Amino acid sequence: MAHAPTPPRFQTRWQLMPIILTAYSCLVPREVALPLGSFDLKLYLIVMLLSVPAMVSTLRRRPLSFTAFDALAVFVTLWFIVSMSVSTSIAAGFTTGMNVAFTFGLSYAMGRIFIRSPHDLFTLLVAFLPGIVVAGFLMMLESVTHRAIVHPIFSVFPGAPPPFEAGEVRLGLMRASGPYVHPILAGLFHAALIPFAIFCFRSVKYRMMAWYAVLCMIFSVSSAGFLAFLINLIVSFVYILQKYVHKPLLRGLWFFSFLAVVFISLSSEGGLMSFVVRRLSLSSASGYYRILIWQYAGAEANTHPLFGIGTRDWIRPAWMQSGTVDSHWLLQAMRYGYPVSIGMAVLIIGAAIFVALRSNRWSLQRERDICMAIAFAMVSLVICGLTVLLWEGLLVWLIMMVGMAVSIGKSTNRAPVTLHGRAARPGAHGPQFPSLSKGQRA
Repeated sequence: MAHAPTPPRFQTRWQLMPIILTAYSCLVPREVALPLGSFDLKLYLIVMLLSVPAMVSTLRRRPLSFTAFDALAVFVTLWFIVSMSVSTSIAAGFTTGMNVAFTFGLSYAMGRIFIRSPHDLFTLLVAFLPGIVVAGFLMMLESVTHRAIVHPIFSVFPGAPPPFEAGEVRLGLMRASGPYVHPILAGLFHAALIPFAIFCFRSVKYRMMAWYAVLCMIFSVSSAGFLAFLINLIVSFVYILQKYVHKPLLRGLWFFSFLAVVFISLSSEGGLMSFVVRRLSLSSASGYYRILIWQYAGAEANTHPLFGIGTRDWIRPAWMQSGTVDSHWLLQAMRYGYPVSIGMAVLIIGAAIFVALRSNRWSLQRERDICMAIAFAMVSLVICGLTVLLWEGLLVWLIMMVGMAVSIGKSTNRAPVTLHGRAARPGAHGPQFPSLSKGQRA
C-alpha cells in the first residue's frame, strides 16, 4: 500500500521574519554599518549573523537534503578565504576574505533554509514590497529634484563615507540612487522585479505597487537597468505566449539567443563584450572605458587564474585613474581567481535552470509561474553582471534568490497518486496557498 506524500508545510510571515528583515536591510543605506578593523560590518551581515540561531532552529524542525548546489556554494564560500590568504596574506584571508565569505555563504543559507515553496517566496515578496516602493519613491524625488537626499541624511553615522553629491544628468533626469549604493544597483534591483510583478500578484493594489516599484528603475537612468528591464519583459512575454500556442517558445528563445551570441562573438569587431558595451550603453565614453577595463583587468585575471590578485591594485595605464572594474564576473576572476567567478556563475545559472525545469512538480499554475519568475530574475542579473558590478545589497538579494530557487526546486506538492492510479484533486491533501489574510488577496 503506497502512502500519499506529506504536503509541504508553508511558513507564516513570523517564521520568515529573519529573511524578511535581511531583505529590508538590503535597502538600508551603506552608511549604516559597524566599523570593525579594516572593514565595515554592513547591516545585512549583522542581521544574518543574528539570524543564525533561527536558521539552526528551522533546520532542526525541517531538515534539508544536501545537494550539488550546496556543495558548490560551500566551495565558493571557502575559496574567498583561501584565495585572499594566498594572494595577499593570511591576515587578509581572515579579515577581508572572511567578510566576503560570510556575506556570500549566509545569503545563500538564508534563502535555502527559510524559503521552501512558491508560497513562502510569495509571503516574503508581500512583506518586502512596501519597502521597495518607498525606495523607488525616494529615487523619484532625487531624480526630478536633481538633489541627493538619502545618503546625505545618513552620512552623520560614525565612519560613514563623505556625503553623496548630485549625480550625472541624463535625458533630463538625475541618475538617482535613493537608498542604494549606486544608481546602477538601483536600476537593476527594480528592473529584476518585473517577473514577480507579472506572475506573483493578483489584486489591483499589489500589482500597482509592484509595477510602480519596477518603473522607478527609470530614475536610475542606467543602461544596465534598461537592459534588465528588456530581458525580463521579453522572457516573461514569451513564457505567457507559450501557454496559448503550446509550443516550447521559451526554449527556442534561449537557443536563438545562444546562436546570436556565437554570431556576434565571431563577426563583431572586438568580440561579444565590445559589442555589448558599445551598443547597449547610454554613454559612449563610458562604453569605451569599459572596453579598456576588460583588456587590462582581463590580462590580470589571465595572469593569476587560480587565486587572483587579492586586494592589490590592477595594472593599467596611468591615465586610467579609477580602479573600478565594471563587470561582476571579471572582478571576481581578477580578485579571487576563476574558481570563484565560474563557480558563482554556474551556481546561479544552474539554480535558475533547476527551478524552471522542476516548476511542473507544483500543482497550481500560480506556483509554477512563481518558479519561472525567480529563474527569469536571476538570469537577467547574471547577464547584466557582464557589464556592471553586482555588490552589497543587490548581491545579497541575488544570492538569497539562488538559495530559494534550490529549495523550491527540491520541494514539490504535486497531487499524489491514489490507490486506483488517479491523481488526487489539487488541494485535497492540504491547501497550496493557505490564507494570508490581506496578503493572500495579493
